[in-house]
Amino acid sequence: MRDIDVAPLPLSHLESHLDEVAVRRLHTSLAGAEALLEGRTVWTVTPSAAAGSGPAETVAPLVGYALGAGLDVRWLSLDAPEEFTQIANRLHAGIHGDRGDGGKLGDKQRDVYEHVLSSNAENIVDEVRPDDVVILHDPPTAGLAKALKAVGATVIWRCHAGAEGAGEAADYAWAFLDRYLEDVDLVVVSRPEYRPPYIEAERCAVLAPSIDADSPKNRVLDLDEAWSVARLSGIFAGEPPFEAVPFLRHDGRADAFRGLTDDPVLAGGPVPLGARVITQVNRWDRLKGGLELVEAFADNIALLPEDAHLLLVGPTPDGVRVAGDPDADRGALLSAARVGRLTDPRGSGEHGGPGGQRHCCQRHPEGQLGGHSALPHRGLRSDGG
Repeated sequence: MRDIDVAPLPLSHLESHLDEVAVRRLHTSLAGAEALLEGRTVWTVTPSAAAGSGPAETVAPLVGYALGAGLDVRWLSLDAPEEFTQIANRLHAGIHGDRGDGGKLGDKQRDVYEHVLSSNAENIVDEVRPDDVVILHDPPTAGLAKALKAVGATVIWRCHAGAEGAGEAADYAWAFLDRYLEDVDLVVVSRPEYRPPYIEAERCAVLAPSIDADSPKNRVLDLDEAWSVARLSGIFAGEPPFEAVPFLRHDGRADAFRGLTDDPVLAGGPVPLGARVITQVNRWDRLKGGLELVEAFADNIALLPEDAHLLLVGPTPDGVRVAGDPDADRGALLSAARVGRLTDPRGSGEHGGPGGQRHCCQRHPEGQLGGHSALPHRGLRSDGG
């Protein structure tokens, strides 16, 4: 188990995004939390603390604000080998109704899952006190519940994944997790339909997903800033209004976006001014539907305006695998391979006229700015012109 150090964040950062009524509600809730949690530590455990990991991106600012408000909060992440990560990825895929890598969730996988989590639990159980609160995130952490419950902690399991009517693959994943969720006091899901089939309604709460309003990628850009990012990145043609767009990193350091570290690969050149653009922004995960979007765009190219362009943008796939963050590179590679087949330069393309449709692979660093543009990422561009 790894202890993640987080700097306190002043509540004033959060208050700047709220109206007067919401600020009063925030302070009323905080006063109630202080009374309820007096003398207790709140532990939050994520599968990974890697940048780009969904739970980690959510937890980091929440822990920072809690520390800034004077609460006793600690953030831990699992220490797990690749074999455990593969099992975690199958569970993640299964909950979404996908078979993932097609591997098993049998006795051997259960032994690995329990052994790794038992080893992680040994690093924490002596520090957790009776009446502490432990929040476990996603399938990779569910197996910690029994050990933490045994020392008297209140255990909450927060599942960020889910799908409605996910079928047989989901049944297998939930069956694998069943015995571990028996020991949690409360399950938290993002939608009522995502409640595990064996969890009673009264033992489940629904909490809509949240974002960090101060994250660089969620920063609101004015029109000139958005065009500057789009053009400095090389995605869109034209001169940028500014030579650099300043922003603050998560740790408070000032920086500025001046362009991409790597030159973009653009088949057909940047998107021309005035062209229509279809854009999807997500991390490279097969479950996000990037490949299906490329297929749909190609299959319907004849029905689209001639100036239609397809942009798929997301964090840089770097070969890193983290539990609960599966198939990042595979999703990117499948989409890239499909784009490659659609743009075969040797005569008639798979869809359309001579030479096929123009496509490109756009290389970007992990998101530095976002807001309106959502552009400083790596992505695939399909040019249907």
